[in-house]
Amino acid sequence: MARVVDPRSDRPVYKQIADRLRVAITSGAYEPGELLPSEHELSAEYGVARGTARQAIMLLRNEGLIDAVHGLGCFVREPEPIQRLRPGGPSADWEIIREPEDDDGRGPIAEALTMSFATTQLERGRPPVEVAKLLGLPADAEVLVRGWEASHKGSVRTLASAYTRWDVATQASLIEIESGPAVYLMLTASGYQITGITEEVSARMPTTAEAQRLDLGPGVPVLSVQRVNYTAQDTQPIEVTVSVMSAERYRMVYDLGGGD
Repeated sequence: MARVVDPRSDRPVYKQIADRLRVAITSGAYEPGELLPSEHELSAEYGVARGTARQAIMLLRNEGLIDAVHGLGCFVREPEPIQRLRPGGPSADWEIIREPEDDDGRGPIAEALTMSFATTQLERGRPPVEVAKLLGLPADAEVLVRGWEASHKGSVRTLASAYTRWDVATQASLIEIESGPAVYLMLTASGYQITGITEEVSARMPTTAEAQRLDLGPGVPVLSVQRVNYTAQDTQPIEVTVSVMSAERYRMVYDLGGGD
């Protein structure tokens, strides 16, 4: 017997189905990573057309509750990692952590996640006008442009571009290094240890290319993080990086330290 929905309700049938699935997900009846019923199964279960079941699934996907995997179905979205600034290390790059409950259930503990980096651009070029201003360079100056994607379990999580002063990039031989933490280790080894960082975080709607690459649902904004890196011996910044990530998947956590 089909489950009951109210066709006379002001709330569309597909939203009623989505409501029930949402409750099942948030209550834990469907656990993270668990496969949801297919459109065909929902159609039979609720006695509705397959298109109605598809609308319910799409609504939950747009809300960020489920992920669709081609050929396999829809799964309850796993808890997303938190992206936070790594304090005290030699790298000025991002550290990705997850915060599960500890064994006593009293609070979160940090767990490092394995990220993979894929370089998408590595060449001498001109930075955007605003980046050139931040670096204290004339508009026609050239820099090393590094573009990369950071992924976890095959899913692209961050799109990033870095603009490094050409004199710094040359001395540190960055043109020979693929993107990742090794870049900052090489900078430190070449005498360019980053001792100061300023960041500007803003939210905006993604471009079409960003939405496709990050697999964003309709209406999902992105966080744009502009980071300016300084060293103790340089009066001007040595590098500006711009990272773009899904606003529904990340929150920014900063350890600013204590004061007297």
